[in-house]
Amino acid sequence: MKKEFYFLSIAYLFSSTALSSFLLIQQYITLDKLGKPELVGLLLAVNFLPKVFFVPIGGYIADKYSKKRLLILTTTFRILLLFLTLYLSLNNNLFIIQLYFISFSFGLLDALFIPTANACLPYLVDKIALHKANSIFTAANQLGVILGPVLLSYIIDYMSISSGLLSTTIILFICLIFISLITIKHVTRNNINSKSNSLISSIKVIKSLNFGYDLGLLASTSFFFTGVLVVLTPLLASDNFGDGAKYIGGLNATFGIGVIAFSVITQIVSLPQNITLYSATVSLSLLIVGLSQARTGYSVTPIYFLLGVIISWINVTVMTNLQRNSPKEMIGKTIAVAVFISQMCLPFSFGLISLLTNCGFSSHELTLLYGVGLMSCSTIIKFLGYSVKKQAFR
Repeated sequence: MKKEFYFLSIAYLFSSTALSSFLLIQQYITLDKLGKPELVGLLLAVNFLPKVFFVPIGGYIADKYSKKRLLILTTTFRILLLFLTLYLSLNNNLFIIQLYFISFSFGLLDALFIPTANACLPYLVDKIALHKANSIFTAANQLGVILGPVLLSYIIDYMSISSGLLSTTIILFICLIFISLITIKHVTRNNINSKSNSLISSIKVIKSLNFGYDLGLLASTSFFFTGVLVVLTPLLASDNFGDGAKYIGGLNATFGIGVIAFSVITQIVSLPQNITLYSATVSLSLLIVGLSQARTGYSVTPIYFLLGVIISWINVTVMTNLQRNSPKEMIGKTIAVAVFISQMCLPFSFGLISLLTNCGFSSHELTLLYGVGLMSCSTIIKFLGYSVKKQAFR
């Protein structure tokens, strides 16, 4: 693998660290400074929604313009947003309206940064090494998710919120330095005339290469698994171990260690080729069902570790298949469509959990329901995929 790939991975690590740090700062300001705990979820939604609706456009832009310049531009704008937040905080002028704007802007920039960064990999790595490269990329992202809150919580507790904002800005400056070290040849496509045509063409590429099956399984894992990880983890931690952020943080950290462990394993040994996406998805659903029955740390902790390993295998495999088989001039758009399909499921998953919780379902019952739902949905997608292939050979 080229050294530019490692520069990009380090940049992605610092970008992920900065983003998770900013989200922690945002929650801290909302809770402790503004005293509005009811707005924490709304602010997360404001940050999340642009990633759903603007990612396809971000993929189009990633294919049309220089990827290195786009990464530099989005990182620079995020640095400017942090400076704005720091200025408003120092002058006691940071209110919820400003946080809405800053959070939305961060989400908008992420909608461009994420598909652009992923679209760089086929230019920096040989096809045969893409699976290992994606596992490193995934581990870099997850490591940043873990390091950001740990680092910033220490800085905020022992220094100040302004010091936390300044530290996050410095992290993004380091990210910018590593991006500047990357060299990527820009590939253009002359017959792309409009945004709508380019997005339609990316869907046609996905259809022609039979990616619908992969993306169907990706969407089902996003709906059923991410809901468990994001929404149900705090409820499960509270029901199993009692109130305390350390339990929630411990479970999320264990999941992150599983993600990183997968990356380490793929660098040492080659994974068996006979393990299908469907097998991995069924294994994931069985772990979720097992989690619904677990009540102690000795049983819950290894399940979270294995969840991190298996979901990494699924995500990395789908992303690698897209990068290997998509035309280089359209790689940004096909990745953007994949990200859009997986992300658009999340609001429905979160909403369903909220609805069922209000109907009296416990966290363990919801986890069991989601595990069974993932297995059922994956089996249906497997059957449909088999039927389509069977018809194609007639």
